[in-house]
Amino acid sequence: MQRSAWIWPRPSFRVYGITDEGDVVFNKLLGRAQLLAFFGDLAPCLIGMEACLARHHRVRALSKFGHEVRLIPRIHVKPYVKRDKSEGEPERGPSGAA
Repeated sequence: MQRSAWIWPRPSFRVYGITDEGDVVFNKLLGRAQLLAFFGDLAPCLIGMEACLARHHRVRALSKFGHEVRLIPRIHVKPYVKRDKSEGEPERGPSGAA
């Protein structure tokens, strides 16, 4: 099963997908308008997101595409973050916790 996660920067979203073996399948920077279209074209997968108050709307939208979405509390994501944020390399926090 492919896993996917996204990190929530302000103007855009860092989205990446990994296999069960940990290989990176994709690593993209998407704008708000591109996000749902991207996940609509993607085969159903497990999506991990750090939980916050506004994420439930996105969970409902992604679930309509057949994805399994897990909201992970911040306290459980932080141990999987290995370093400071970098735009070149994906953070493994939400997908590791999922």
